[in-house]
Amino acid sequence: RKYLNYTWDSRQKFGAAEMKIALECDVAEASKCYTHGVELSRVLIRVCLVVFFTLEKNPRSWWIILLMPALMACWIYCRQRVSLEVVEAECDWHLKVDEFVVMSCESYSTVAEYHARCNMIELLSEKLRDSTRHGRIPKQQVDMNNKYFSKWLGPVFVALYISTATTRVLEGSLSVGKFLATISILQGIAGHFEEFYRILMSLSVLVGPLRFVVHLLNMPIDVPRFKQAHDA
Repeated sequence: RKYLNYTWDSRQKFGAAEMKIALECDVAEASKCYTHGVELSRVLIRVCLVVFFTLEKNPRSWWIILLMPALMACWIYCRQRVSLEVVEAECDWHLKVDEFVVMSCESYSTVAEYHARCNMIELLSEKLRDSTRHGRIPKQQVDMNNKYFSKWLGPVFVALYISTATTRVLEGSLSVGKFLATISILQGIAGHFEEFYRILMSLSVLVGPLRFVVHLLNMPIDVPRFKQAHDA
């Protein structure tokens, strides 16, 4: 609806392929911001409750409770730019393929008259290979690294706690039951932090699509000009 009311200059800036990508990808991604925000609030409340009970039962585990989210926050801050870059690169390559398809369909008569169908098929295949090589694969690699960072963080901190608390268990200052209970609680906290981290990473890569959709919605339209002409 907004695109149909664009001015001529606005339509020249964004072609059919770009609007297709915006409707299929960016709008769908931007619509997830609200649901991710609600889910983030739910997980945050759960994490706060679990952390409170953990510190009440075993105050000496405070360094794990603080260090784990601190490392996750640093990782998100350092990886946000890379995650946005690979998402934008994948969208750009997808856009190039769509633009080529639209151009081929619009120029089909010319392609057929010059017997260039095979050449167009080869060009499309090359663009699809480049899109996969430079767009989809790098994004999957970044997503995999981001995913397994949080998965490895929990077992590492549980191992650190075991290595530091074993001496106190042998000395008798920490009971075996409390030791095992703390390990179980830390595993649960790691799972909650992992979910919290996943939602934050999802929100961090939604900034680009949301910004692009807002830009599209604020492009100049010709409705006021037509309205003035009609009133005159």
